[in-house]
Amino acid sequence: MGLLVIGAATVAGPLGAARGRLDERLARDHALYAGDPRLSAVLEPMAEATGAGGRVGVVGVFAELPTGPGRWTLVLAHGAEAPAVDEDRQGFDPATPREEWWPKGERWLDEDPLDRVLILQLSTESPWAQREDFRRYNAWQMAVAEALVEELPARRPALQFPGIGMTVHVVRVR
Repeated sequence: MGLLVIGAATVAGPLGAARGRLDERLARDHALYAGDPRLSAVLEPMAEATGAGGRVGVVGVFAELPTGPGRWTLVLAHGAEAPAVDEDRQGFDPATPREEWWPKGERWLDEDPLDRVLILQLSTESPWAQREDFRRYNAWQMAVAEALVEELPARRPALQFPGIGMTVHVVRVR
């Protein structure tokens, strides 16, 4: 029995130290992967609003704020309880009438076991919404974000970031 306790202590010590170093590295390297520093202000409040556990859908990501930094921040905030993240990737021409694309969004909500959806909604005045690459590849998400905010109940009040033209919503699916 004594050898078992000594063996466990021998293994636990280095594993605990390794975990501590990993946490330190994650915190230190976070800024390297967080994209535009102006968007860093969104990440921690977003993780807090999203909460722990379950499965979260994400709408509204763009080149300067992809899902990676969001996932990273969720892990830093919630550790092993960080929610699983699923990004909506349907894509469509933003000029398409809502009745043509909304059924795909409803299918995503019905078929994926999501508890809630995190919505990153840029205002039309946001510097990122003004960029040609955003308008070409991500503008469809603004339409989806608007529809989800209208259709699903808010989990908590929206977070406003007027300096960067962004609103963060967390809505309930189930």
